[in-house]
Amino acid sequence: MNNSIYCQCGCGGLAPIAKHSHKKYGWIKGEPKKYILGHAIRVKYTLSTEERFWEKVIKLADNECWEWQACEDKDGYGRFWYNNITGRAHVYSYEKFNGVLKDNENVFHHCDNPSCVNPAHLFSGPNRVNSADMVRKGRSAKGEHHGMSKLTYKKVDEIHERWNNGETQTAIAKSMNVSQTTVGRVVLKQSWNS
Repeated sequence: MNNSIYCQCGCGGLAPIAKHSHKKYGWIKGEPKKYILGHAIRVKYTLSTEERFWEKVIKLADNECWEWQACEDKDGYGRFWYNNITGRAHVYSYEKFNGVLKDNENVFHHCDNPSCVNPAHLFSGPNRVNSADMVRKGRSAKGEHHGMSKLTYKKVDEIHERWNNGETQTAIAKSMNVSQTTVGRVVLKQSWNS
């Protein structure tokens, strides 16, 4: 008996023949499809939440990143359906090994790899903990990379050069379309200090 002609959900029904090829669904024109329409969902829900999670992870050594292999959001974090929500995969992994988060807590990565779900690489805390970690690792937006910045490193160098050549802060500020306070903070190395 050729099992490839039967629906893969186990219902025993004959799978329909594909009228056209479709790469996403694995259909090949003229060959049986894997499932009768609507039966693929049966297989999805015969697995436990944990089984569905681990089938989407490449699990390596304990000290390495365990990469999420399914859907990701625009920031690279894995997306996973559990507890009747689509949440982040690393949060599911953290909660699986460490318990449910408190209301003011979030899950962060020691490894800075958003697709990593290795619980050994995850830690929890309020947002301020993540912000401090980001600053400590030098990943915070600063200088010309900060969204509110009106200066660039090149302009800061120009301010220092013009100030050292005797030009006033007011004149420099006016020509660069910034405030005198901004120029003063640069000159006194209270900002743009690196």
